Amino acid sequence: MTASAERRQQDWRDAMLAAALFAMAPAKLGGVMVRGPAGPVRDRWLAHVRSMMAPGAPLQRVPINVSADRLQGGLDVAATLAAGQRRVERGVLAQADGGAIVLPMAERWSASAFGPIAAAMDVGAVRLERDGLQAVQPACFGVIALVEDATDDEQPPAALTDRLAFVIDVSALSHRDCSEVPDTACEIAEGRGRYGLVAVPDADIIQALCTAALALGVASLRAVMLAVEAARAHAAMAGRTSITKEDAQAAARLVL
Repeated sequence: MTASAERRQQDWRDAMLAAALFAMAPAKLGGVMVRGPAGPVRDRWLAHVRSMMAPGAPLQRVPINVSADRLQGGLDVAATLAAGQRRVERGVLAQADGGAIVLPMAERWSASAFGPIAAAMDVGAVRLERDGLQAVQPACFGVIALVEDATDDEQPPAALTDRLAFVIDVSALSHRDCSEVPDTACEIAEGRGRYGLVAVPDADIIQALCTAALALGVASLRAVMLAVEAARAHAAMAGRTSITKEDAQAAARLVL
């Protein structure tokens, strides 16, 4: 096997590992940015994520031209007329509670368009206050951002990239590089049940992650926090309830 082929297979293994960790705790890990065109490789990765998510967890696709009412919710006219009083319709973000949303063409989303999604991610809820409506709806979800044709002048908003734990690039991969599918839904379900039991790492591991972030030029504190969550998920997947050096190294490689 050539060095380039080995590298592509390693890229696919990392993509699979990111998928497994994200599927274990989508909201805690923020999300995954997937760079590469639409095609069988990206479709296979997305299908793998879906197969490993918790049973019944939603995976909502959000088009770039989504309206505010569709995204955040609004007045449910039919229910309001039937009840004789105002009723709130759940938007896409509330419908994604416990699962994830998929943002196609993420490089074309503006910071203002992504703003309501970022706000919901930060508090785990959608706060609706307009048109005389006031409501708070649970909305704990992760994000899968699909970047298909980014240029120097057209990149995903920083508010999006800063909230996602993982960035994977499948643009150079072919179906021949994607033979390995290492984790099963059963294994991830077991890890999901263990995830909450994994203790926050000790000060030495956190310090090591901070040092790695600085060495790599990562200035965001959020990135370090996401790396900690990735290390916890990695430990849970391996059957551990405490974070080891191996978990921290995996998190640093994938997140930082």
